Amino acid sequence: MLGKRVDAKTAAIVSSARYVKENIEPTLERGFLDATSLAEYFVTKGIPFRTAHHIVGTLVARCEKEGKTALAQLPLETFLEVIKAQGASTLGVDQALYEALGAKNVVKRYRSAGAAGGKPFEEQLAAWKKRLGM
Repeated sequence: MLGKRVDAKTAAIVSSARYVKENIEPTLERGFLDATSLAEYFVTKGIPFRTAHHIVGTLVARCEKEGKTALAQLPLETFLEVIKAQGASTLGVDQALYEALGAKNVVKRYRSAGAAGGKPFEEQLAAWKKRLGM
């Protein structure tokens, strides 16, 4: 019984929600929502996640100190400097790291079931619409 009540409430919320893309889109690049994506990029370059997490935290702090609102506003040299300061290798870290930054790039990178982008999103959306009778 609880499941049906939750589904009914969920359906009511989903069916009445309205999103104004023009209001949301300009704010997506603020707030460091791509920090985890950057840490995962560093892991693909051989940096342990714990170190990558610390590097990204240092980069976010640097942004905040400098009045920047996005990691992508930092030059590549800053990324390399912070990586080296943590004793990690910068081997393979290059301009491609910017492909891990920004809302659109983050969505493109995630391809697992239930992920936010592309085909997995469409499949989950269709499954939930069916389940909710929409």
